[in-house]
Amino acid sequence: MALLPKGTFSGNYPPSPIDPKPDVRFILEFSHRPEELPPGLPNIELAQRLEEAEEIEGVLPNFASHSIVRALEYIRSDVKITRVFEGPSASGMSENTGTYGELEQGMGWMAELGYSRPEIITSGYNIGNVVLQAVKLGMNPIVPDKLPCSFDPRSDQPWTRNWSMWVGAAIPRIYKLRKSGH
Repeated sequence: MALLPKGTFSGNYPPSPIDPKPDVRFILEFSHRPEELPPGLPNIELAQRLEEAEEIEGVLPNFASHSIVRALEYIRSDVKITRVFEGPSASGMSENTGTYGELEQGMGWMAELGYSRPEIITSGYNIGNVVLQAVKLGMNPIVPDKLPCSFDPRSDQPWTRNWSMWVGAAIPRIYKLRKSGH
């Protein structure tokens, strides 16, 4: 098994097979900006990718990051969000901030609402990392094709500002996940 998942450097992660079909979507941000700034390009593109998924694959319940909700409002989308992630997990299971905590929340909502096949929409660069975390939590995530791969130079998260900063942050983060057996 390779240390780094496919797509870590290229943003070209292989999509999942068509079956099984997802029964819920997770849409995870890839950059964060303060409320007084408009959403960054990565989250706008993720909101547009969600719109495309609904047009092609059909409407599903959507669990989304707050930054994605803001991007949907910014582009005046009609896509409905079922639940909004509340931020980092307080469970103490992870030293990670946003993604792992959001996946934990999503797992709870899936159990509560009877869903079992999450499609995860996030940056093509980040999806490999997200898949590793989802598998660690016991999910079998479905990865769509054509995930956006933009960066946001004005992001509060330095690792989402450009490719070089992404690589510098991704390698140790993914190595830590791999070292823990995933």
